[in-house]
Amino acid sequence: MKQTELNKLHSFRQAIPNKIYSNERGEQYIGLPNGRLKRYEPTATSTSTITNITEINNLDTPHASTHEDGGTDEINVTDLSGELADPQKVTIHKNGTSVGTRPNINLIEGTNITLTITDDVVDDEVDITINSSVTAYTDEQAQDAVGNILTDTSTIDFTYSDATPSITADVINDSITYAKIQNVSATDKLLGRVSAGSGDVEEVTLDPDGTLAANSDDIVPTQQAVKEYVDSRTGLYATTTTDVVGTATAAEELLYAFTIAAGECVNLDTIIVRVLVTFASTSGSDKIFRIRVDTSATGVTGTIVAQFQSNNSSGNTIPLKIYQDIKCKSNGGNTLEAAYNSSGAFSQGLLAVLATPNINLASTWYIKITSDKAVVGDTMTLKYADVEIHKN
Repeated sequence: MKQTELNKLHSFRQAIPNKIYSNERGEQYIGLPNGRLKRYEPTATSTSTITNITEINNLDTPHASTHEDGGTDEINVTDLSGELADPQKVTIHKNGTSVGTRPNINLIEGTNITLTITDDVVDDEVDITINSSVTAYTDEQAQDAVGNILTDTSTIDFTYSDATPSITADVINDSITYAKIQNVSATDKLLGRVSAGSGDVEEVTLDPDGTLAANSDDIVPTQQAVKEYVDSRTGLYATTTTDVVGTATAAEELLYAFTIAAGECVNLDTIIVRVLVTFASTSGSDKIFRIRVDTSATGVTGTIVAQFQSNNSSGNTIPLKIYQDIKCKSNGGNTLEAAYNSSGAFSQGLLAVLATPNINLASTWYIKITSDKAVVGDTMTLKYADVEIHKN
């Protein structure tokens, strides 16, 4: 027997009394009544009795550390029969983390959990049965649980159908506020669509440019831009609403002159002249109203581009409303086309003088309103007049 095995017999007091044990070196030991071992050295005359036994050197000397884990004579209990004298501990872990090291484990029943523990003597084991009192969660229960927690809002209407089963969510009409719509990317944007065909809503640019220079089908001008453009193309240029009463003389006289600034009327622009006059006649003679263009602001000079004649009865005051167009032209020179349209004249006759005055449109010039009374004592009153320039 190896010396290490003899040491174990001695340490655990498992030696059989009076039994002789030998190690690998031929040394002999005898078992004592207390389970320990002593060195056995028989005398030369000894035959059947033991008379000379000496205790093994150092065998009873304390040496527990040599049998501990990592010691020179570490004890190995593998396949060792019987039970260890001291309780053995076990380390319990939860999810990989140590909870404690104890010789006993206590199982505790939790909510809806039942433990059945049986000490099985036959199989030398303890049987543990774990039962749960919770019944299986059905699909129906899951559906009802979800369907019952859905809550309608001012925007969304939920409908749960147990039979289908299904859940629908409808947006309530007129419930989406502006704040819940996607933010517009920048200032001056409208929501619409400029791409061809149906599709997603797109941002359309609002253009404040009053010249409309972009000339695009994908841009919407602002109100101010439209006004600026219209004003620049068709605008009230000048007006007068103060009554101008002509003197009772036979000669033609100037009632009012509109100043046209240099460059205001360019090629193919149209000048519109609107005039309202009244004639007071005591003689019943005709009265003549004229529109002249001139480079001078005074007098009755200049080219007559339109002339209207009123055939009045004696003692009547007759209104005369005139709407007259004149076109600016630059065909080889700076000229005005003669008046080519009129309307609203309360008169018996209309005399249009189709003159083509050579006016330098690049310089200041004038539109004159004059009256010609055939008989002394007759008068003509200018009630209203204005000039518009419509850009080409």
